Amino acid sequence: MKARKIIIPLLVLIVAFAIIDFFAIRGNYTINLYFIPDAAKDLNNVHIVCDNEGIIEVIKTEYIEKNESLSIKLKPLKEGKTSLKIYFEDENLGEYIYDFKVNKYLFVIEDGFIGSLENIYIIRVQILIILLLMSLIIALIIHHLIHSEMYSYKLMFYWGTFLFTLVNLFLWIIEVVHKDELNDDYLYDLYGDIIHVFSRFALAAFPYMIILALFLSISNIILIKKEGRSITNTLGILLGFFLTAMTFIGYISYNVLEKVLNVNSYIGYHVSLFVESSIFCILGYFECMMLGTMICTILSQIHVPKFDKDYLIILGCSIRDDGTPTPLLKARIDRAIWFAKKQKEKTGKDITFIASGGQGSDEIISEAESIRNYLVDQGIPKEQIIMEDKSTSTYENMKFSNKIITNENPEAKIAFSTTGYHVFRSGNIAINQNIDSEGIGSKTKWYFYTNALIREFVANINASKKKHIANIVSIILLVGILLIISYFFSIL
Repeated sequence: MKARKIIIPLLVLIVAFAIIDFFAIRGNYTINLYFIPDAAKDLNNVHIVCDNEGIIEVIKTEYIEKNESLSIKLKPLKEGKTSLKIYFEDENLGEYIYDFKVNKYLFVIEDGFIGSLENIYIIRVQILIILLLMSLIIALIIHHLIHSEMYSYKLMFYWGTFLFTLVNLFLWIIEVVHKDELNDDYLYDLYGDIIHVFSRFALAAFPYMIILALFLSISNIILIKKEGRSITNTLGILLGFFLTAMTFIGYISYNVLEKVLNVNSYIGYHVSLFVESSIFCILGYFECMMLGTMICTILSQIHVPKFDKDYLIILGCSIRDDGTPTPLLKARIDRAIWFAKKQKEKTGKDITFIASGGQGSDEIISEAESIRNYLVDQGIPKEQIIMEDKSTSTYENMKFSNKIITNENPEAKIAFSTTGYHVFRSGNIAINQNIDSEGIGSKTKWYFYTNALIREFVANINASKKKHIANIVSIILLVGILLIISYFFSIL
């Protein structure tokens, strides 16, 4: 299923909704005055005067007991500017003066942010429908990718996007259900809700992020005690600090800008909203991609390939000073042996092991030889083992091993064995070389696994950094475009 086949109809639906909204919302406006004097409850004591007749017409005035407000419904008649003066029989009660502008589309604009447009609730319902459809579409895309491109970074992106959409769908359902007045809503309030989708997501995810940050810090402290200090062993602490700090920075940015800008003005409101939204765009995007990476990593680890493989590549890693496998490498080999035995039991088909890994400057033998020796010790016949002892990275593990396999059997079915947290990225490296393979993952200690997950996330982001930067910039530009449209056309 190609995303564009479903996204294009969705965009058509959004455009159709926008056209409907244009005609449903234009041509009406309501002023809602709260904390009014008791005299205003008697409408005979309320007087309303327009200084420029023919621009706006007052069509209805009523007192709303439910929220104790004075509601004044206006109908724009033509393009122009006017002021509305509201005063009472008792001159001591004061007066209210509002400046309005009616644009050529018969939308009413005023500076006080106190008015509302009728029928605007329909937009909230439409957004709810769009979020629901988006959730279903993304779920279908994920289902397709799991079966066709399990190790694709696209899957990581769509999992993150799915979680983002799902959280906002839930929040939007709450918004729709708890609206008191179906025909009374503030346009700037709705517009703010749309712009704030990332900050709302960050707020909803914040408790989880705090727990995650604590967990990452604890696991890193244990890892440092066990493995020693290094930059890589502190990645969890650094990421936890980044996620927490960015959340606080986002929420205090408005208060900081309030000291510099007049946030009650059009310019100040839009600038502060853009800065705040940009911060949360960056934070929300990385949160979604991190969660997407974790989901893909876990699903890749628990996935068991079909028992029909001809070759099984064991990806090497550091060995001990005496040439024997480290616990990490031993776990990879044991997992490969388990798979081979299961396949033999179920199908009667033997598998050929590719022991892959070169010799490092501090290693007495190659990783491939260490793997082969361990396999032989576990009762695997030597004729079932092929050594690939030139590779120095996962990329080369896959490349050199695949070259050996294709020389023997171009149609061979391939699996690879690595540590659980490494399966997803290894599979992606294989995909990028057009190697059709499936991975199996071995277990590791929890405190090491946690930090390794973060390393995989950083590596995954780095592998497609240009694409991720383009995504973030595109989202921020979209927010900026919406705010520019709002400002220049005075929609708020």
